[in-house]
Amino acid sequence: MRWAGHAPRLLFDPRLFDDPFIRVPALARAFDRSVELPRRAAELAPGLICFSVVAADYAWALRVAGAVKAATGAPVVFGGVHPSAAPGAVLENPQVDYVVVGEGEAALVELADALAAGGDPAGIPNLCLRADGAVVRNPPRPLLRDLDTLPFPDKALFYGEAPFMARHYTLSTRRGCAARCSYCHNSMWPRIYGGQEQGVRLRSVDSVLQELSLALTRQRFSRVRINDDLFSHDTDWLVRFCRRYRREIGKPFMCSCAPDGLTRAVAAELKAAGCFQVCLGVQSPDARVRQEQFCRHTPQQQVVEALAALREVRLRSTVDNILGYPGQGARAAEDLARFYLDNPVYGRYTIFWLIHYPGTALTEAAVARGELTPAQAARLERAPEDRANTLTGAAEDAQDRRRQHLLLVLAQLLPRPAARWLLRRGRINRLPTALSPALLEAAWTVMAADRLDPERRRYYAKYLRFGWRTVQGILGGNG
Repeated sequence: MRWAGHAPRLLFDPRLFDDPFIRVPALARAFDRSVELPRRAAELAPGLICFSVVAADYAWALRVAGAVKAATGAPVVFGGVHPSAAPGAVLENPQVDYVVVGEGEAALVELADALAAGGDPAGIPNLCLRADGAVVRNPPRPLLRDLDTLPFPDKALFYGEAPFMARHYTLSTRRGCAARCSYCHNSMWPRIYGGQEQGVRLRSVDSVLQELSLALTRQRFSRVRINDDLFSHDTDWLVRFCRRYRREIGKPFMCSCAPDGLTRAVAAELKAAGCFQVCLGVQSPDARVRQEQFCRHTPQQQVVEALAALREVRLRSTVDNILGYPGQGARAAEDLARFYLDNPVYGRYTIFWLIHYPGTALTEAAVARGELTPAQAARLERAPEDRANTLTGAAEDAQDRRRQHLLLVLAQLLPRPAARWLLRRGRINRLPTALSPALLEAAWTVMAADRLDPERRRYYAKYLRFGWRTVQGILGGNG
């Protein structure tokens, strides 16, 4: 926005003990900082209040938007994945005046320009708004093909509010994804953009390295997170990037890959360039489940070979898996643990419980099969799930899932013979449901001597900074 003549400011709520991964209501009330946001916003006298929203933040965003709008009188615009999936449902809330659907750079600038000039923003492409009691949804403009024309992001906005973020630099090298996983937001873009060819739009290697070089002159970050959905899909681009990155930047980095095409040669290029961690999306060790449930068509042998390649070059990985899908067998967790005992991960594998999000192919298929009613699908738009790995449903189901998750954590922490002993028939039913697998994973991450999953350690850093600041305020009589 600054490049377009506007003066953006950022307000940050750390949501201590009230984020998608850690919920402790009593502590959340004690450490709540969101009450400061309306006062601080009023001091800035904004002309437009902007929220980038995912499902896990939606309830928080509505609550804060109402308070900030009441304090400032400024219009509110929502953008991001959830508003793009359900703009009509979002605009049912009076505190939201506009929704930007899809790519928002041009639409947001045009909206800010129109409001600053006292003009009418009604015809702006990608914009949804209320008019005469109805929701008006303008068609999207063509997808941006040349990503190199975009200005580099102004990350100093975040560093001023949360200085610990400056130690890690996050960037994207592309838009779109070569995969069309049923659970992912990428599966909804064809519906939003109609007949426009999606594809993967890559930035040039020059552009990415220029952004990083410029950032190094402004901050001495220690690590880089490449935030692409799938970094490894174009091997030629990856090799050119890795070889120049090693010479010109030389900082450790992490990225996300799929087993498809992750050969030993590719893993070696990543390792040599300074990659310290790969997030590998497997989702299920069962090829039939991957294909039928998640639209992942990776052959089983490629999964096995990708895990072997990462082990051979000693490139640490976190391997994502999904449980809680329709029709899941009673022994899916045990089968998953056995697969990774036979095909060890150089790092660890993680478990996520399936969440339906509005607009995705997974949700549309669930409605078509009768697994979700139309009323339940509509509720996903108005009140989406706001927690990761929440154990919902009947108490018996929640306890069963907790045991499955605990089994999979213990199967990695215990020596391999002990893990195989634990997997013998019936032992999962004896695991104590009072022991939280999420807390066990968190302790494992924090205390791991081999710096296991440092990205999660970064997540916990906000508790140190903002938690201590709150404690100081309480001790000083200001809290």
